[in-house]
Amino acid sequence: MTIHGIRKVSKDIVAVYAKPENLEKLEQGVANVLEEMVDLPYVNEQLSTLLWQDTTISYAMRMELSEDNDSLEHFISKCILFGMSRTFISRDPSKKTAKKKSFLLSDYLLDYHFPSLNSVFYGREDDLSAIHQKLSETPCLFLEGIGGIGKSELAKQFGKRYEEEYDNVLFIRYAGNLRKTITRLEFIDDKKDMSDDTLFQNHYRFFKQLPTDTLVILDNFDTVPEKDDLFHEFLSLSFQLLVTTRCHIDEVSTHSVTELESMDELSELFYAYAPITRDKPLIVADIIQEVYRHTLTVEMAAKTLTAADLTPEMLLAALQKEGLALSEPIKVKVKKDSSTKKKKLYEHIQTLFTLQNLSEHNLYILRHMVLIPLYGIPKRLFQEWMKIQNLNYVNSLIDYGWIQQDMANNRISLHPFLHEVIASFSKPKFSTCGAFLTSIYTTCFRYGEDIPYYRDLLSTIESIFQEIEIDDTASAYHFFSESLGYCGKYHQWSRAEKLLDIMKDSIPMEGIHKREKATYELYRGLVSGGGKADFKAGLMHLKRGLEIIQPISKEYAGLATHFYSNLSNFYAVLGDRKSQIASAERALLLRKEYCMPENLDSFTQRGNLAIAYIMNNEHEKGDKMVDKLDKWAKTAPNFGMTLGEFYSGVGFAKLSSQPCIARDYFLKAKQSYAAHLPPKDETMMMLNFLLQQGDLALAMKKIGMTF
Repeated sequence: MTIHGIRKVSKDIVAVYAKPENLEKLEQGVANVLEEMVDLPYVNEQLSTLLWQDTTISYAMRMELSEDNDSLEHFISKCILFGMSRTFISRDPSKKTAKKKSFLLSDYLLDYHFPSLNSVFYGREDDLSAIHQKLSETPCLFLEGIGGIGKSELAKQFGKRYEEEYDNVLFIRYAGNLRKTITRLEFIDDKKDMSDDTLFQNHYRFFKQLPTDTLVILDNFDTVPEKDDLFHEFLSLSFQLLVTTRCHIDEVSTHSVTELESMDELSELFYAYAPITRDKPLIVADIIQEVYRHTLTVEMAAKTLTAADLTPEMLLAALQKEGLALSEPIKVKVKKDSSTKKKKLYEHIQTLFTLQNLSEHNLYILRHMVLIPLYGIPKRLFQEWMKIQNLNYVNSLIDYGWIQQDMANNRISLHPFLHEVIASFSKPKFSTCGAFLTSIYTTCFRYGEDIPYYRDLLSTIESIFQEIEIDDTASAYHFFSESLGYCGKYHQWSRAEKLLDIMKDSIPMEGIHKREKATYELYRGLVSGGGKADFKAGLMHLKRGLEIIQPISKEYAGLATHFYSNLSNFYAVLGDRKSQIASAERALLLRKEYCMPENLDSFTQRGNLAIAYIMNNEHEKGDKMVDKLDKWAKTAPNFGMTLGEFYSGVGFAKLSSQPCIARDYFLKAKQSYAAHLPPKDETMMMLNFLLQQGDLALAMKKIGMTF
């Protein structure tokens, strides 16, 4: 809020507005401006953030400006008056400074790195010039063309070539819809327990603030506007947008990306991967024509020739041969840009696949790569999940062209076009992907542990259920159950709901066991309560699921404790203290009756009961349990997020009756979160704020939190 202008505001003007009656006039003027704005809560939040992040303003003054505001216009007017009365810092308009970026992407995003460029890139100069010209005339441009023609690489090359003309260039990969695409981005101030809705709102505000000279490249928008609710709003934002798509969209400016016109450029592309063919340009030209001058297929053909030690004549003959024998029958899927030409390209890719005569190990790797999200995962994480000793086979598939590697972000994935082809004849199944699925299942089974790659894990789980063939119902249901547990841990309710929908559509509910039916109802309830705040509907699902496993036996006792623990949480929100305590006590009685081990589940369930006692003013009971849990917590170093939530819950439960003790638990919560959340995280900032206050209850009311 420091003023940098040419002239200071007159003291007389400041004195006029300092009078209460004139401050009211200023408020009225501000109110008139606010009437023209749509998102007033967003305005309030942004101004409050600016105020609290300005360390040149004393803490006392920030509190004074923030408190006792009965309206937004009153708050803004106080800030304006304060700004006018501050020490003036003159700016000399004659002094010009070198152009600097208004902000750094690295200050906001964790995955801000621009993807690596292909080291082999020929031609497209006319395309680059045309894109540059069109983006100077329109803020949004769609690069349209068939899959594998080179749209993504062209967009990356444009972003790098003209990056000096933009404040920042941000490259993002479309993840099925814009809301999901924006939500899955990793920002510095994200925290693990944020819901999808909260992540989306926080991330989308970043896009709303981007200046007009920012370029956002949205890759693989392979859908139509009618299927994406956010499409028109996103296009209306102020930054420039360059989109790659296989679809033709009439309502936007487009640039068609077609085959390279120059045979010389296509030949150079081929020679780059098969240099020994330079002495046979005519045969190479025939190969290029045979694959319809399709950029990706030309590259794959050259790599196949080298990998399979073929002559150009042998490769050409194989591509021209009809009905080439393959190890498995092929069902070609033609969609979006369906045509005879595309079907033929599929067949050529499948022919190249066969010619390379890949080893069983390579085929095993590729089958599992189909399960990976199209935007990829870290290379080492794939190795860990696959339980392979080294990356030799992965690296060979990168060399052969089947796997693409983003060196800048160290992620691997399949090209979308190749993904479709490989999935058509090497469909992954539960029965053939055991080791990989077991690795993920095991991670999810230890859902209490905090892991740094949880977003990649959740994205991969979702991708698995979109791509895998369920040929083992029992294994699929176990995998579903553990996956849903991890979604719940990180409050990924929209993803959990999607998995539940897939679960319902993929596996007949009639023939499944009690456990699976009950588990389905459990997570439907959690999605209703945790994701949609419809706790009454959530209670209905939980009670229905609990009824399924009655009478409770040893087989279902562990699952029953989860039902009762969550019922306790829902009753707490609904204010039914008696049912809250009864449900929490029932969960622990079952644990005792069936001699269940002490683990994270027991910790969470005991914590729920302790907090329930404290909220019901049964402090002696609650404090005794909290002390025991406090001792146990010291032996669980990997459960920082869970401990942070527990200590915060105890702090809020004690806030009204024992504020001094509440402060101690807020401090413990901060210490537990410290290893997992950045200092500027919303939760950390709230805890820091509370720990600085004299009157905690009053402070809670000031920041609008109820307890």
